[in-house]
Amino acid sequence: MKNPLSFRFCVAATAIANLAFLVACGDETTQINQTGVEVVDSLSDLPKCTSNNDGSIAYVKGETSARICVEGEWFAAAEAAKDTVYVSGDFSCKTEELKDKSGLKIVCNGDSIGVVLNGSAGKDGKNGAAGTGCSVVDRTDSTVTVACGDSTMVMPLGSGAGEPLELDSEKVAVSMDSLAGFSQKGPFLKGSTVYLYELSDGRTLKQTNGNFTSIITRDDGRYKFTARDLASQYAMIVVEGYYRNEVTGNPSNAAIRLRALTDMRKRSSANVNLLTHLEFDRVYYLVTREKMTVKKAKAQAQKEILNAFLIDTTGFVASAEDLDVFGSSDADAALLAISILLQGDGNETDLSVLLTEIAADIETDGKWNGEKSDSIRANIADWAAGVDTTGKTALYRQHVEDWHLSENSAPLFERYVRMFWGNNWGLGVCGSDSTPVGTVRHAANSRVYFANDYLDTSKTKVRFICVDADSARWRPATNLEKDTAGLGHNFKNGDLHYGQINKNMLYVYEDGNWRHGSKLDSIIDVGCVETRKDTVAQGSDGVWYKCVDKAMQQEESSWNTAWREATNIEKDTATWGHDFEEGAVRNGQVNSSFVYVYEKGNWRLGDSMDSLLAAAGGKGCVLDNDTSTVKYNNRYYVCKAQSSGDVPRKWVVAPEYYNDTYEARGGCKSTGTYGDGTILTGRVNTTKKYVCDAGEFRLADSTEIRWNRGCVSYIRGNSVRFTGLYSYKKCTEKGWKYDFDRLNKGTLYDSRDGKTYKTIGINTQMWMAENLRYVPSTGSYCYDNEPSNCDKYGRLYKWTTAVGKTDAQCYGTACNFTGHVQGVCPSGWHLPTQAEWMTLRDDLDPVESGDKGAGLLAKGYNSSRWANATDVYGFSVLPAGGCYNSKTCYELESSTQFWTSEQTQNTEMAYWVYYSYYWTTGSNSELYQVSVRCVKN
Repeated sequence: MKNPLSFRFCVAATAIANLAFLVACGDETTQINQTGVEVVDSLSDLPKCTSNNDGSIAYVKGETSARICVEGEWFAAAEAAKDTVYVSGDFSCKTEELKDKSGLKIVCNGDSIGVVLNGSAGKDGKNGAAGTGCSVVDRTDSTVTVACGDSTMVMPLGSGAGEPLELDSEKVAVSMDSLAGFSQKGPFLKGSTVYLYELSDGRTLKQTNGNFTSIITRDDGRYKFTARDLASQYAMIVVEGYYRNEVTGNPSNAAIRLRALTDMRKRSSANVNLLTHLEFDRVYYLVTREKMTVKKAKAQAQKEILNAFLIDTTGFVASAEDLDVFGSSDADAALLAISILLQGDGNETDLSVLLTEIAADIETDGKWNGEKSDSIRANIADWAAGVDTTGKTALYRQHVEDWHLSENSAPLFERYVRMFWGNNWGLGVCGSDSTPVGTVRHAANSRVYFANDYLDTSKTKVRFICVDADSARWRPATNLEKDTAGLGHNFKNGDLHYGQINKNMLYVYEDGNWRHGSKLDSIIDVGCVETRKDTVAQGSDGVWYKCVDKAMQQEESSWNTAWREATNIEKDTATWGHDFEEGAVRNGQVNSSFVYVYEKGNWRLGDSMDSLLAAAGGKGCVLDNDTSTVKYNNRYYVCKAQSSGDVPRKWVVAPEYYNDTYEARGGCKSTGTYGDGTILTGRVNTTKKYVCDAGEFRLADSTEIRWNRGCVSYIRGNSVRFTGLYSYKKCTEKGWKYDFDRLNKGTLYDSRDGKTYKTIGINTQMWMAENLRYVPSTGSYCYDNEPSNCDKYGRLYKWTTAVGKTDAQCYGTACNFTGHVQGVCPSGWHLPTQAEWMTLRDDLDPVESGDKGAGLLAKGYNSSRWANATDVYGFSVLPAGGCYNSKTCYELESSTQFWTSEQTQNTEMAYWVYYSYYWTTGSNSELYQVSVRCVKN
C-alpha cells in the first residue's frame, strides 16, 4: 500500500562512552555530538515527552540504546517501521501514522520500535515534497528490512550479533472502555473487594498513583472496572475476600488475597486465579532482573508453574488471566486441578501459607525445588491419591456443578490430579507411552505415604494398576493383577501359575487372561475353565471331581466354572461318552446297582422301571417320550416328570382315567368320535363317565351326565336343545348354561273364558309366564277389590279354590291328592307341587340358583324391593301382594306368593312360595288369597 507522504527514515545508534549519536536518515548517516544529553537511572526518571522536546534524545542507565521522544512517548532508538502489515511466523510488524501527520511509527508485535519522519533530507520527498511511502519487506531474528521509495535499509533489532531485541512497550497509555473478569479460587463471594493498581511501565513494574477499587456483586465472582484512562498498559489486579471451596462445597471461613499481572492493551477481561497468583513473583523477577518482556516472562512463568505440578503444557495457548475453573479447555481443567490440590483438607491460613511458600520457591529459578518442596509435594500427592482412589473427586466435581454458576459441566480436572500424585509417587502418567494401560507399579518415592510399605513386601504389598488412559486413572491393583503382571500370554487354557508376590496364591489361565484358582485346581493339576466344563477328572487325592458352572464363589472371583466333587452319576458315567440313542439304559460302572438313562446328550439317574421296561424291549423314560404309554404285566405305564426327588421323570402306573380311555384316545380330537361331546363310559370302571376336551379325556361333570352330552372345547359356543328339555343350553367355558338368546316362549289359550297367557319353557318344565286370571264361582278376588289390579297382576285365590275344592271339602279336613291337581288351571295344566317349584329353582344355572336367584325370575318393576329384578328367564314374577279372607290386602308392589297343591299336616294350612327380596317355601292359612301359576302336565 503506497502512502502519499514522503519520509526520511532515521535511526539513532549510541556510543555510550562519549554519548555520541549516529542518526541515519535515508542513505545518509550523520553523527550528532550532543552535549548535555540527559542520562537517567530508570524509565520513570525520563522527563515528560511533549511537543516541546519532540525529537529529544536521552539515555537510561543499563540500556544498550538511546531513547527518542516522539509524539509524547519515549521510544528505543534501534527500531523499525512499515506501512503495511508484515508477518513472519509469530512476529508481525506494521506502520501507524503519527498523530501530527509528521511521519510513521513502526509497530512490531504491538510494540513501537522506531519512527520514520517526513523531511527534506531524504532521498525521496526532499524539501517536503510528496514521496514514496515506507514498508517492512523482510525480517530475521535480529533485523528488520524497511523500504522507503527506492531505498532499502536493514535495521538491527538488538545490540548483539544474532541476539534479538526484546520488543516490549515500556509505557503505552491506554484508554480502557472497561475491564472485567472472574475472581476464582473457587469463585470469590459477593462483597469481595477487587483492586486495580496501575504499573508505571513494562520494565520496572512499579506502582503509580493510579489505583482503583471495585466490589464483586455476582455469585460467579465476576468483577468490573468501568471506563478510564491509564498512563500505562500494565496493571496489577488484587482480589481479597471469601471464596467457594471446591473440596467442602461451602464458603470459606476466612478471606484470602490473590494477585494477577496483566497487559490491558489487547484485552477487556482478566481473570484472577491461583495460576496468576503463583506466577506473579516469578514474572516480576524475570522482567525487573532478567530484563525480559512482560509477555515473554508471563509465558515462561506459566509454563514453569504448570510443569512444577507435572502438567504438560503442550497445546496450552491461553494466558493465566484467560483461564476459568468453569471452562472446558485442558488448561482450565489444569487450573481447577491445581486449585483442588492446593486446597486439600487445609483451611484458608494453610492455603495462604502454602501459596506463599510455592511462589517464593519458584521466584528466582522457576523451579519448585526448595528445602520443603519434596515434603510438600509428597503430602499433597498422598492426599490426592487418597481422595482419588476412594472416589471423592466425584464429590468435588459435584460441588462445582451444584453451584450452578455455569452452563458448562466442570472441566476434566481429574486427569491432572492423577498425573500429579501418580508422578509424585513414581508411578508415571497412566496411559503414556512408557506406562500403558495394565501397567502395575509400586510407589518409588520414599517420601510418600505408601512407599516404605511397598518396598517391604512383608507388609502391605499394595500395588497400583493403570486402568484408563483418557483419564490417567490408577487404582489399587488386585492380588491377581499384581501377582500376574508381566507373566505374558504364552499359556494354554487351564494352565496354572502361583503368584509372583503372594506366592501361595494360585492363578488359572483362561481366554487370554489370568484369574484366581482354587485348591481343587492344584489337586487336579489343571484349571476348571469354560472349555473343560462338564469333564470329570480324578485328583491326586483319589477323589473324582467335575468342572461345572459357578460351583464355587470366593472373593474377587469373576469366572464361571470351578471344580466340585463329582456325584455318583458323574463318577458312574465318566468314561461312557455320548454315542448312545435317546432313552438308552445302563447300570453304573462304579455303583452297579444304580440305573442311568441317556437323555438329551447326557446321562441321568433312572430307576428300576427303566431297567425292567428296557429289558422288555422298551427304553428309559426320557423327555421325548413324555406321553408314551407302555404295557407291563397287564398294566399301562406312562412317562411323567417328577417335581421332587433325584429322578426327574419316571415310568408310573397310568391313572384310572387313562386306563379307562386309552383305547379311545384316537377319537379324542375335533374330528374324532368324541369331539362333539359324546359321553364315554369307562372301559375298566364302567361307573365313570368321560368327555374329550382339548385333546385329553376328563371326567364328565354332573350337568354333562344329566344331559348326556359333554360341553367340550370343540363345540364351545354351540347351543343345543336336549331331548326332554323345553329350553336351549349353550356350551360355555363354565359348562352348559341356559341360552338366554333362544328362550322357548309360547302361548296358552284357556277355552273356558277365551283368555290367552304367555308361556316359557325352562329345562324340563313349561310354565305359565303370567298369573292366572280365570274367575271361578267362588274363592277368588282382585287386590282391594279393584278390577284393574286383576288385569295387571292376575286374580288372588284361596287355596281350596286353587285346588278346585270347597272350604267344606278341604278346610279343616285333610285333602290328599294323587297325580296332578288341575284345580283352577286350564285343561292339560296343573297347580305345581313344592318339588316342581324347587325343580324350577334348581334348574337355574348353578351360580344363579338358590334364594339369590329370585330376581332372575322376577320382572323389573318400579319398587324398592323389585328394582334389581332382571327376568332373564322370561318367567316375569310381579309384586302382586295378597289378601286375607277377602278383606285385608297387603304388600302390593313389594312381594307376591304362589300356592302349591300341597296341604300341611295342619288341615287349615297349605304350602306356598314366597317372593320378596328373595324366594322361599313356607305355609300359611288356606284362607289367604294369593297368586297362581300353572305348569304343563
